[in-house]
Amino acid sequence: MKYVCLIVIFFTYGCVTDNKSIKKITINPSTAKEVKLSSFVEEVKYIQLETKKESLLGSSIVVKIKDKNIYVWDSNQGVVKIFDIEGKYVSTFDKKGNGPKEYTDMLWFFIDSMENNIEVFDFVKDKIKRFDLLSGEYIEEVELPENLFFDTAVEDDEYYYLSTNRSPNKINGENTNADIIIINKENNKATSLFHKEVQNKQGNNSLHFSLYGEHLVKNNLGEVYASVQFDNSFYRLCNGKALPEYSVNFASEAMDINVGELSTFEQRDYFFSKTFVKKAAYPNLVLNNSNILSFVYAYKNNIDDDIFNSGHCYVKLKNSNREFLASKIINNITDFPSVIQLKSMIVHEGSITSYNPWYKDYLVYIVSPVDEMIDMEEDEVEFEGLGTVNINDNPIIVLMKLK
Repeated sequence: MKYVCLIVIFFTYGCVTDNKSIKKITINPSTAKEVKLSSFVEEVKYIQLETKKESLLGSSIVVKIKDKNIYVWDSNQGVVKIFDIEGKYVSTFDKKGNGPKEYTDMLWFFIDSMENNIEVFDFVKDKIKRFDLLSGEYIEEVELPENLFFDTAVEDDEYYYLSTNRSPNKINGENTNADIIIINKENNKATSLFHKEVQNKQGNNSLHFSLYGEHLVKNNLGEVYASVQFDNSFYRLCNGKALPEYSVNFASEAMDINVGELSTFEQRDYFFSKTFVKKAAYPNLVLNNSNILSFVYAYKNNIDDDIFNSGHCYVKLKNSNREFLASKIINNITDFPSVIQLKSMIVHEGSITSYNPWYKDYLVYIVSPVDEMIDMEEDEVEFEGLGTVNINDNPIIVLMKLK
């Protein structure tokens, strides 16, 4: 009995944070500069996802790199394309349909650690459906709250964590724009974190607005972290609670966080206005592994800057305590791509690519060739260390080993 009690006490202690233990990061955004990739990366290698008729991917994808295979949900097709770890196309998981053992509209998916099963979040049927990944055979399902809306999700052994970007949801009978919704795997009970009531309607129009689509991170230790809109803190999600672990101070260039109380229409107008120039906002955690901490934030030097692609990136190598504040990360190691973005979601001219920016010992950046080659004269280009790339090829996974 004493041994069991000791385990419980130890586990609880691991999920406690007080104000004194919150790590404070102070940044002067005006000091950000171009940083060479070789400053913190020693090697770059690639995985090219095979391009052929049956493996061709659309413009909005979610990529999960596992030990055996790479799984890519194509939201336009509503299927998951499967590639081996070297990028060769293997098969397509497709159980779309209106039957009780099919899914109607896939909103997200998870692959189990053994890569035997796939869990599909069915947006239309408000269910999580589990299938055998190899045979496609239906296994079981669980109920979700009705009309649940979210953008991205991560999981651990006990919970599903859903990032809503303050979309309107109804949890346990209460209307909420909460940033995070948690679903307990044991009893399927849903709870919300960071409850808000934000006006997102203007007449007959509604607006779902966020500068970053991905607010959840799972690190190499299995810990889950959340970034919250208009809150300059990063929270560890543990035992169904949000515990502040880091806070970011932008000093004189910090945006007024009270903007978060405005309607989504007013928030959007603010970020596109001259008021949001030389201001920093939305610190969004990208990585918090045992050897690296990285986050991005929104920042405009000029009113005409693209608010979705003009931010800065902070990188800290924990082993050496070296810090970098980058306005841009220049790839000076290889020819492709010319610029590196440390993000978990890339949005570019209507295309969206979501992924975990860490795989084993490597940073991950996923690039669509069209985004890199759009201004080049040729549709096919030879890149050193990569080979011939066509502008219409499937995305390329860039793996970068830290120094």
